[in-house]
Amino acid sequence: MAATDPAAGKRAVDDIGQLIKVQLARLNQKVFKAANDLSFEALTYDFPDDIETQDAFNDLVHAIRELKPTILARALKYSLWQEAENDISVVEDFFNIAGQDVADISEPWFAVKSRVLWLATLDPDDPWAAQVRQLSDKIDDQMLESKKLDDPLKEQFDKYRNSFRFRFLAIDNTLKLDCSSLRKIDGPLTEILKELVP
Repeated sequence: MAATDPAAGKRAVDDIGQLIKVQLARLNQKVFKAANDLSFEALTYDFPDDIETQDAFNDLVHAIRELKPTILARALKYSLWQEAENDISVVEDFFNIAGQDVADISEPWFAVKSRVLWLATLDPDDPWAAQVRQLSDKIDDQMLESKKLDDPLKEQFDKYRNSFRFRFLAIDNTLKLDCSSLRKIDGPLTEILKELVP
């Protein structure tokens, strides 16, 4: 399609990108709601009295009570990253318009930059945090030197965007692993309850 009509091909890719963003946001809302609605009280009450004296049982109770806030925190973090990704896409769109002035992206860029730098403070020891700060500074410097959205500025922004998206994929993968683990423990815990609570 891109070979026969490049403009239509680009529109199709953009439409697919927007659709994916919407679906990811909806999925995250469902994960957040499901985690928020979880109730593990049945797993920690009505056990035989003698089991409650065992260290393993206390560890189980603690792990179960920690699970819900962990999933909620991960879902919230994912949501914050998704919002930042959406904002980066807005700035990215300016680079696709020929002849755009640097001043046109100043407001959305500084909004994105502030949001992403705040996300970097959540993981200050991660190498990505230092990298995104350096890339932000380089973009700021080039914006001062250029009046138009030229190729060198676009190249720096592409590096910034790619760095952010690579880290976002890691955040996304962590949430998927958490959700997968949550699904895996459901069966064994149900079987344990059947054995312990007739």
